[in-house]
Amino acid sequence: MKAMILAAGRGERMRPLTDSTPKPLLLVGGRPLIEYHLQRLAQAGVNEVVINTAYLGDQIQARLGDVFSVSDSDFNKPAIKSADYPTAEHISGQSSESAKLNKNKAYSLSILYSKETEPLETAGAILHALPLLGEAPFLLINGDVWTDYPFESLLNHYTAIGASEHLQSLAHVVLVDNPEHNVTGDFSMVAENSEDNFTEGLNQVLSKACLSEKQENTKTFTFSGISVINPKLVTAYPDKREKFPLAEILHFGVSRQQISAEVYTGQWRDIGTIERLQALDDDLNKEQKNR
Repeated sequence: MKAMILAAGRGERMRPLTDSTPKPLLLVGGRPLIEYHLQRLAQAGVNEVVINTAYLGDQIQARLGDVFSVSDSDFNKPAIKSADYPTAEHISGQSSESAKLNKNKAYSLSILYSKETEPLETAGAILHALPLLGEAPFLLINGDVWTDYPFESLLNHYTAIGASEHLQSLAHVVLVDNPEHNVTGDFSMVAENSEDNFTEGLNQVLSKACLSEKQENTKTFTFSGISVINPKLVTAYPDKREKFPLAEILHFGVSRQQISAEVYTGQWRDIGTIERLQALDDDLNKEQKNR
């Protein structure tokens, strides 16, 4: 299974920090932001990651190299706060005792770099990276978010999307409650079961739902930057071009009912400003001190 991390952005709102350091290498909790994704992906069983780079991309490759290796004891995973969400232990079927015995298990994944002379936006970056990604579905993650989302829980969607013979179920996206900087949200959801409702106080993962455009008097959610993508979502898009955003093809897929969705209520941060970066750094350092 492959994944792609979007890491080519300039990080204008993070200046002056990003004048000399690419945003994925900014430190939070003593580690580069991108390494949190790589650790969770490796633990989820992903064996190859494509990272698109542009601005200061050589620094990213110099830091990460071609192989990323980590063990469970290298750094502690933030606790998953939602009791209703499956942990890696639950998903793998390990017993508590077995999990303890394997707590120092080592993981590794290969890293490939999709180099862009200038940022191609999110969908353009995918199109450019397809020779490295191949024809199978892949996990797609924004490099400027931090989360405790267990990527292994996307395996069922990965399998379902990959098994689709027609232009159906071309993507599965993870949504979160709207943060302060995006109070109007990005999308609504339409449940397969008409009895389901997406109300305030939602405390579970809703995986049997279709993504929909924002609707009046309907709860909206924010796209987390985490998804499973079938390359056909991009290659079959009639207006694909060298440089265009992922949001454009998501809205196109929504109009054709080709995208499923879930809501995640665990920890998630969009690290789009220096203030948000500092807040996450403070919280992670405080958590480490309390252990």
